[in-house]
Amino acid sequence: MQKAPPMDTARAFGFVLLSASAVAVAGCSSSSNVTPDGGGGGNPDTGTVTPLTDGGADSDGPSSATGDDGGEGTDGSDAATTGDDASSATRDSGLGFAASNIPPGTALASPGDWVFNSAQCGGRTTVTIDTTKGMSDCDGQMQPYQYSMITQSDTSLGSLQAALFVTKKFTIQAGMSVQVVGSLPLIVVASSDVSINGLLSAAAGYAGGQPGPGMNVNGLGPGGGTAPIATSGAGGGGFCGKGGDGAAASGMIAAGGKAYGNATNVPLLGGASGATGSWEAGGGGGGVIQIASATSIQVSIQGSVHVGGGGGGWTLSGGGSGGAILLQAPMVSVAGTLAANGGGGAESGDNNYGQDAQASATAAAGGTASSGQNPGGNGAAGTTVDGAAGPIAVMTANGGGGGGGAGRIRIDTSTGSAAIASSAVVSPALSTPCATQGMLQH
Repeated sequence: MQKAPPMDTARAFGFVLLSASAVAVAGCSSSSNVTPDGGGGGNPDTGTVTPLTDGGADSDGPSSATGDDGGEGTDGSDAATTGDDASSATRDSGLGFAASNIPPGTALASPGDWVFNSAQCGGRTTVTIDTTKGMSDCDGQMQPYQYSMITQSDTSLGSLQAALFVTKKFTIQAGMSVQVVGSLPLIVVASSDVSINGLLSAAAGYAGGQPGPGMNVNGLGPGGGTAPIATSGAGGGGFCGKGGDGAAASGMIAAGGKAYGNATNVPLLGGASGATGSWEAGGGGGGVIQIASATSIQVSIQGSVHVGGGGGGWTLSGGGSGGAILLQAPMVSVAGTLAANGGGGAESGDNNYGQDAQASATAAAGGTASSGQNPGGNGAAGTTVDGAAGPIAVMTANGGGGGGGAGRIRIDTSTGSAAIASSAVVSPALSTPCATQGMLQH
């Protein structure tokens, strides 16, 4: 089971001078179809933009406490078929379209190409991007990006923060695993091509995803699962899909988390966590990855963008929901994997965790029942967007934890239709309300 991230202490930033290629972003107002009610993954602040840093190893960016209550929104059944309302996006950004979630007045500078390969990363094939500190441990001699901590442009849920990295080309070569850590949602803006040939993941409880809660308490975020009731298991976290109920042989069940947010991923919200049972934490919610390119985004057959929920820990704990993926470029092609699946719920006993969400269309398995116990529910994946309740086989035992619901995937292009190859895996599936496409706003 994936563990929840520590919350770093806030630190101050310094100012730097931007190059002549920096482009000032014109302002516009914000609106959204999400109703105000807090917001996971962000902190209230003055609404100003933190000055850009050079993203260097010495730059310790401020952290953001993830909001436990989060924003409440639609039930996920009214997925939009067009791009964001123009008032929720950033116009005249130098990208040729209005990028979502970036606030008015943000200066975008593109100092170099950000390339992840083993040679650049000192022979390592697993590296990180830290959204709290504004740095990567694969930067080489020069920092090929500008970093700032921003307040998202849509403020209907309050001041939600995100980590903005601006670069030219953004490339993850085959065989590389780039893991997003830190507490803030990740936004990458590229003035040139984006090529993802390896793994880019925002694991459960990181990058805006809600961490697993303490013992015998509800999950965190607007879709947090309900804590065990009497002999029930714990509810799984919801996001686009609902979390699976904590099953019970008799009496009351513990409800899975509700759906929230909207199809456009404006504002950016992470996944909710499953409730915790008797011992170890419920699965964390999947994180948030937004990528905007002025030209194209390519996810090759070897590439994956993965924001899955965590599996529930023993005993009885629910799985976390999937997180959020937002891709925006004139052309987007996907031959590999985009996955925002839910984690599996734990069994009723103290032996088997729920499985973490997979970077595939295969559901994360609920914890296998040990002798005299009941299994956990599977997480959402593929065409199944709601987490499952654990089946009851032993009437004298507690129920298992519910599986996590599906997260949200959004792709915006010039035509409103990405090139999806036959080899591609998009989970939740594009045939569901949890994975949608729209047109870029100009």
